[in-house]
Amino acid sequence: MKSAVRYITLASVGAMMLTFSLCGCNNGTQSNSSSQAGVGDTSGGVSEEAETSADETEAPTADETEAPAEGDPSDVPDGDVSAAQIDGGRFSLNDGEFSFELSDGWNFEDTGIAYQFENEDYAGCSFNLVLSDVTIPAEDLTADNMSGSYPTLMSDYELVDFKTMQIDQKPAAYICMSGTYSMMTVRTTISQYIVQSGDKQYTLSFSQTGENEEFSQMIASLADSIEVK
Repeated sequence: MKSAVRYITLASVGAMMLTFSLCGCNNGTQSNSSSQAGVGDTSGGVSEEAETSADETEAPTADETEAPAEGDPSDVPDGDVSAAQIDGGRFSLNDGEFSFELSDGWNFEDTGIAYQFENEDYAGCSFNLVLSDVTIPAEDLTADNMSGSYPTLMSDYELVDFKTMQIDQKPAAYICMSGTYSMMTVRTTISQYIVQSGDKQYTLSFSQTGENEEFSQMIASLADSIEVK
């Protein structure tokens, strides 16, 4: 169980880094945050887990882990993180404007900047939700915008997929990347969905360390269930 906790910690750090990085791209700067696998194409970004020991995968603490170079909490676009709840297998903001289905075992914490989701049954996997203001329309986002600093943070970085689309008839964009962090020997897959409604932006970021097909399927199901007003 100790190893599983370490993997969850690493995934959480990665997920937060990607989310802030991709929020920051909308201001022309790359901030901090992270996350995992894709809608429809959920298998392409996951590589085989390398042999590693618990000592080799010791998770960095929050103090030891640096965000991307430009990252600074003050760079994250202002966006109120509203109160939220999980009810009847569905996560929703209390304003009723954004919701999605969530399988059993997931719990979330409102950090004041993001909603951070973790599940003990998914070692090495986590995701988060960040609310912000729209500064670049989803249809104008590019892979370079959304990848942020990850090509430099990961060795053997790979862009698995990028596309603009619609989710619940709202403009959206999706990116999937994979690579190996410097302190790890196991490959991490990060995926992110940006959904926009009016001047509001909802960013879901998923991080997966190693291979977990069940988590990939959960992500696809979650994305398909998103409702936005």
